[in-house]
Amino acid sequence: MTFDWFVLTTLIILSIGSIYRVIVGPTVWDRILGFSYFSAKIIMVGIVFGILIDRIFVVDVSMIYGILDFIGTIMVVRFIEAKGDI
Repeated sequence: MTFDWFVLTTLIILSIGSIYRVIVGPTVWDRILGFSYFSAKIIMVGIVFGILIDRIFVVDVSMIYGILDFIGTIMVVRFIEAKGDI
């Protein structure tokens, strides 16, 4: 097992903890934070996996996913703060 596979496995295990926060989170803000953390870990998994299999386009797709996740998180937070008004 190389170091790359160790990093990939560790990131996947850390993602499980954030899924727990999304499911059990006592408030909406905890769930949003847990989902954002989960998305960040999945982005890192995609980048490490892309480097591991030597496919740069996987890294590009992971970065685009990160940008979309950031925009989505901001929009959800603004929606909740506005009490449902768009």
